[in-house]
Amino acid sequence: MRFMLMPLVDVIFLLLTFFMLSSNLAAYSALTLGDYRREAQAAAGTQPAPAAARPDLVLTVSAGEVRANGTPVPLTGFAAEAARLKDSGAKSVVVFVRPSATAQDIVSVLEGLKRAEFATVSVRTRQGAG
Repeated sequence: MRFMLMPLVDVIFLLLTFFMLSSNLAAYSALTLGDYRREAQAAAGTQPAPAAARPDLVLTVSAGEVRANGTPVPLTGFAAEAARLKDSGAKSVVVFVRPSATAQDIVSVLEGLKRAEFATVSVRTRQGAG
């Protein structure tokens, strides 16, 4: 009985092609979630703000849409809009997440807020949630 090597090479190339096409070649970027308030206060050396303080900016994230204080903002250009809002004087942000929001929508908003370097970012799933 003779062992044929050519079919084995064909199978290896097929498997290699399959795994190359099914893998994701884009690098994942890690988004660290932490207590931004404590980190900002430690960097600035300030005392914590009172819990009853109102946020400067309220964002509502739903499927493919962000609303900043009730005004619709395109999700594709949110990073530039977040920088503009930061430059206009907003320091603290509360992000309300609707059930229809996808994980990518939430991450896009949080990345935009992180790039704009807001002092306080809080994420809530509904009003009154801690």
